[in-house]
Amino acid sequence: LAKSSTCFGAFSGDACIGFCAVMHFPHATNSHWRVHRVVVLPDWQGVGVGMLLLAAVGSLYRAVGRELRMPAMHPPLIRSLDKSCDWAMTKRPGQFTRVNRSRSSGTGAMGGRPTAVFRYVGQAADPAVARSLLA
Repeated sequence: LAKSSTCFGAFSGDACIGFCAVMHFPHATNSHWRVHRVVVLPDWQGVGVGMLLLAAVGSLYRAVGRELRMPAMHPPLIRSLDKSCDWAMTKRPGQFTRVNRSRSSGTGAMGGRPTAVFRYVGQAADPAVARSLLA
């Protein structure tokens, strides 16, 4: 987990059942924020906790005018994000660009795994609430 990450949790009562870390991703063409890690406890996987957490975090960043992206390699996560109205796919899995192609093998820098990238396009949270939570 990167030390510069901003961390969020999903709770059921006092128990943390989901975790999301977001970090700034400076790039030559544009600067955005990306989900660095998302984890949901096994007993809570498959019931929508991760998607609710990602949508809540995305709405906070959108409210303050920051673009949030989500790279995904896990096929069920890719399918869930692709079906969601809150996320738009910006890179399909298996498409490699000049930037993420290894010179020697021609496979992607992510170990050759087919990675999709999504951008949050859902509703924004209340800007005052978002500023206080992201401060």
